[in-house]
Amino acid sequence: YDFLDRAISLGITCPVTPGIMPVFRADQIKRIASLCGASIPAELVIVMDKYGDNPDDMLKAGIEYACNQMQDLIDNGVDGIHLLTMNRAKSTRKILENLNLLKK
Repeated sequence: YDFLDRAISLGITCPVTPGIMPVFRADQIKRIASLCGASIPAELVIVMDKYGDNPDDMLKAGIEYACNQMQDLIDNGVDGIHLLTMNRAKSTRKILENLNLLKK
């Protein structure tokens, strides 16, 4: 929430929508982070180190991590979340189902 706090302190009043890019493949996220100079949270590095060599386990862990992030954002009153799906419809659907965000 540091970014939002800094934006507010600078007088920015427009809506700020957080973006979540679920980790479906550890190597992909590491490459994206290195290309744009982003850091990966230590907690996520632990998850990627543990499951990164097993695609099925990494997918499950990535879905769980994204769900936890999104639930935290929802619990803290965000108005919306930009979910970067990486063309992974089934995994994205699983995230939305886990959070009860799909109409039945």
